Amino acid sequence: MQGWLKVASIPGEVDLARLSSYLYQQKLAHKVTEEVGQQVIWVQHSEHIEPLRRLLEQFLLGDIAIEASAGEAPPAAERLVQRLRRHWRVRPVTFSSLVLSVLGALLVYLDGGLDWVRYLSFDRQQLLAGELWRLATPVFLHFGPFHIAFNGMWLWVLGTKLEAFMGPSRLLGLILVIGVLSNTAQHLWSGTALFGGMSGVIYGLIGFIWLRQRLAPVAVLALPPGIIGFMLFWLVLCMSGVVTWIAQVGIANAAHLAGLVVGAVAGVLSAGRAAPRRQQP
Repeated sequence: MQGWLKVASIPGEVDLARLSSYLYQQKLAHKVTEEVGQQVIWVQHSEHIEPLRRLLEQFLLGDIAIEASAGEAPPAAERLVQRLRRHWRVRPVTFSSLVLSVLGALLVYLDGGLDWVRYLSFDRQQLLAGELWRLATPVFLHFGPFHIAFNGMWLWVLGTKLEAFMGPSRLLGLILVIGVLSNTAQHLWSGTALFGGMSGVIYGLIGFIWLRQRLAPVAVLALPPGIIGFMLFWLVLCMSGVVTWIAQVGIANAAHLAGLVVGAVAGVLSAGRAAPRRQQP
């Protein structure tokens, strides 16, 4: 048995799951790794390099369609791992924020006494004592399946667009600023009440895209018609008290409004930085 031998490097966005399934079915030992934005295919026998390289070339050109054999189950676990790793590599901030939000929802569900939840909540006295993480961590706490499902969906839709537009570092900074300011606003409004959720950040991302697109539109931030209007309508509906009355749950309206304002200001600033570049010949 030889060591692993490199066959080829493929762009990270190419989905190799079906090809990998086919190779597994053919009992061809191989593996796919990721290196600096590329997927690298390896085999264990030198005689497999050229045949696999030709097969890969045909696959990438679309000259052949790889289909899984009907009698064999594809390696679902392998595909899942590859997909998760690809999301982590392409959109690390959005992916990590979503994972932490899901973990926060599980913590709320499992922590019956809310001891750990309160350790992550906004507490002015503990903040003054130096526990500064409390400024941000409430955004990951979610109370119920609808809460995490709604916020998780919008976080993924908006976060992936913004991460492609501004990159991971700037998106992380934007989320932290919106999260801290929206949490602070909610605490000033509701006092010691326990609150949490990513919705303040989501409204911040909505506000950023809304103003950025009105002032200096870019294709990557385009949203389907009506999305901004729906989210603003939902904000007003929540602030009216109707949702609280029907669902019998508290709504962090101050966090929503503060997040929207902070995001909108950031969107205006971003558009202002883009304006001189548009005026260049």
